[in-house]
Amino acid sequence: MKFSNGQYHSLHQQTPFFSEKNGGLVQQLEAAGLVSGIRDIRFDGVVSSVSGNLISLRNLRILSDTTNLDDYISIDFLLDADSLRLIPGNFKVIEDLGIYYQKEDFFSKDVNETLQMSVPGGGTLASNTMHTLTVSGNDEFTMLLQTGTVLTMKLFNPTDDYKLQIDRPDGGIYERNMFKQGSNWIAFGRSILQTGIYTFRFVPDNNSSMTLEFGFTNNNRQPLTAISSGSSISVSLNGWGYEYAKYKIFLNKGDTIEVTDPSDDDIWLHLVNSDSKGVHHVTGGELYTQVSSTGDYYLFVQNRDYENAGSYSGTVTVTPDPDVSKYPVLAPVSEQTVPINHSFSLQLSASNSPNKFTASGLPAGLSIHETTGLVSGMPSIAGKFLIRATAENEFGSDQTDFFLKIQEQKKNKVVVIPLL
Repeated sequence: MKFSNGQYHSLHQQTPFFSEKNGGLVQQLEAAGLVSGIRDIRFDGVVSSVSGNLISLRNLRILSDTTNLDDYISIDFLLDADSLRLIPGNFKVIEDLGIYYQKEDFFSKDVNETLQMSVPGGGTLASNTMHTLTVSGNDEFTMLLQTGTVLTMKLFNPTDDYKLQIDRPDGGIYERNMFKQGSNWIAFGRSILQTGIYTFRFVPDNNSSMTLEFGFTNNNRQPLTAISSGSSISVSLNGWGYEYAKYKIFLNKGDTIEVTDPSDDDIWLHLVNSDSKGVHHVTGGELYTQVSSTGDYYLFVQNRDYENAGSYSGTVTVTPDPDVSKYPVLAPVSEQTVPINHSFSLQLSASNSPNKFTASGLPAGLSIHETTGLVSGMPSIAGKFLIRATAENEFGSDQTDFFLKIQEQKKNKVVVIPLL
């Protein structure tokens, strides 16, 4: 099962089983009474598995009346082979992992886990140190990894060409890589999205055994710390991969946040909002940006030198925009419904004289008039689409989300009357 990672996309296009024709994921979950008032679904951290006619999704995120995008959700679906419909059940909200940002390999919640690896025949290897191993293709090394771990591995000076094989707890492939004799390789930012026992094998290509230097660590161990305007940040970061520290701050629309310039060019600053829709980052310089919506934001301070430890000390300053009352305010839009290949129009409305309207997520056949805010056209694809509308003026902008449901045309049944 493959899921797209777009911020806004048609929910019916995730898999054939979640299509609008088969009831749609939103409709299935709401009809089963599992979630109500769904406004957004995120697949960015999803891990899926199939066992017989049972399909399981883990790390799904749903914004609804009862769940938010901080929640990680597990759902099992039973496949009805006759109708090719998925029947949802065994729905649970698992431990809050904060937010996962796939592009940056960040988790906003720490997983304060010190790793160790079990070796064939007994014994363990400690993390944050290099070990010299003698391995054959049949040796299996195992490691218990928690969802939210960010794994770094160092593999140095192998005496043969070899393949690294890592299998997930469900038996699926986590990683396959080939390496040359004498090579040095550092793998950082390997996010773990499924808790369980992972199996590692180092398979020599030419000989029955070989030696190599191997080490590993978890780079997501820093605690999440609440900050506000005026807060001072001081953090030490290791040199085992791209370790990062995490801070949470509440910002109002129009606020400008400034974080002072790191003295170390290998320290990067990233600001991400709580639903992953906005990412602001600088590489070694001062972070200075204005936010367009009210809510929780996460500041990440990352050491990009994967061999040497780094440190950062800085100050956070938040300045409100005195013109925030002059921003456009979009009127909310209820869910819209239109048959496929039928004319559709929707007039967006906003206060404070916006001079530009845009919309993302519109299906084929629809467009928005940039000046008037009229959404119109004739949709040529069926489904349920999440639309984000934006209104702008010289002072700022506002956004609102709504669903647009495009219905398939019902086919007329032909009744054949037999001749007597």
